Amino acid sequence: MPETIAEPPSALREQAYLEEVSLATPTLDPGGWKSLPRVEAVDTLVANATVTAQLSIVNPVRSCFSYLTDANVQFI
Repeated sequence: MPETIAEPPSALREQAYLEEVSLATPTLDPGGWKSLPRVEAVDTLVANATVTAQLSIVNPVRSCFSYLTDANVQFI
């Protein structure tokens, strides 16, 4: 069975863990998050609207944390 070792957390993430405070957002701590490509949905969630969203997942994965960094709705 393959074994992997996670990278150490970013300095801001380590500080949040030590001080037991909320994690910094992906905008403030980009090294602490893996941001996936933006996706666009047209007329799927809201009629006559375009929704653009981006999901970020903690890096390295320690617990199940995710953050929606961008949500933009444009009515067409």
